[in-house]
Amino acid sequence: MDDCHGPGGGRLRHARDPCAEEPWETYSSKRKTAPSNHWNASSVGKILRSPATMGFKLVGRLVKARKLARDAKGLPIRMAKPLFSEEEWAAIQAAMDERSVTRERSNGAAPWLGVVHCDRCGDRLYRQERPPSSPRPVRRA
Repeated sequence: MDDCHGPGGGRLRHARDPCAEEPWETYSSKRKTAPSNHWNASSVGKILRSPATMGFKLVGRLVKARKLARDAKGLPIRMAKPLFSEEEWAAIQAAMDERSVTRERSNGAAPWLGVVHCDRCGDRLYRQERPPSSPRPVRRA
């Protein structure tokens, strides 16, 4: 038995696996796939939009739920020097806003979703994909 193998010879796995064959094997999350180390438009956009690039502290475990940490006076807490000047930050945000594309739902969008309710039970009705011969194109929740 060594640091990498248990008594039965099986590999030991934990958050900081000293014998990890791949760097992502030490990643302690519930990801189904390994995190990518490739840059793409989405990852760069998230970085450029993040207030952390301006040195502000963020709180929240999930990326979408992260918010600025604030002091007792309600002001954002600055933890580091900003990467950009205020003018550069404003220009970056304006450029990102100009380039962003908001797409409307096209496939599967149901205009009555959450509006139409069942007369009997009051549940919301949802569109259900069925063959054209089916008598009921909607279902209850």
